[in-house]
Amino acid sequence: MKRALLALVIACGGSKAPPQQTTQPAATPDAQVSSYGELEARIPKMLAAFDALAKDLAAAKDDCPKIAAVLRKWGSQYAVELDALWELKNKLSPAERERYEHEHDEDAKRLDPVFKASLTACQGNTEVEDALTVAGFRRAESAR
Repeated sequence: MKRALLALVIACGGSKAPPQQTTQPAATPDAQVSSYGELEARIPKMLAAFDALAKDLAAAKDDCPKIAAVLRKWGSQYAVELDALWELKNKLSPAERERYEHEHDEDAKRLDPVFKASLTACQGNTEVEDALTVAGFRRAESAR
């Protein structure tokens, strides 16, 4: 469950994993800038979505079936967007990744306590674990 929480926070605030190395020619600076720009353009919508998710998880308290329902509902709206964010983050240069992590560190710190409090009570609950996958957090976690 802690991995799911970490993936959730990283989706918003960045990850320390280096970008995947490929045998293709390096992307041009313009392509990297546009990936960064597109990522930044999507962040406000996702921050609002994460804020709403945090509020809904806090309202569900320790009720694992409610938490699972909240995660599934969130995933039905935002799992595709979460996948797109991961793809964009993987296109960033190391310098851009560092910049992104720095600029969004406060966002991650703000959301982290809510997610920890909400998900710790349901650690190991299969319904919540499945809902995390539906919401896109397990896919994002395995992409790291």
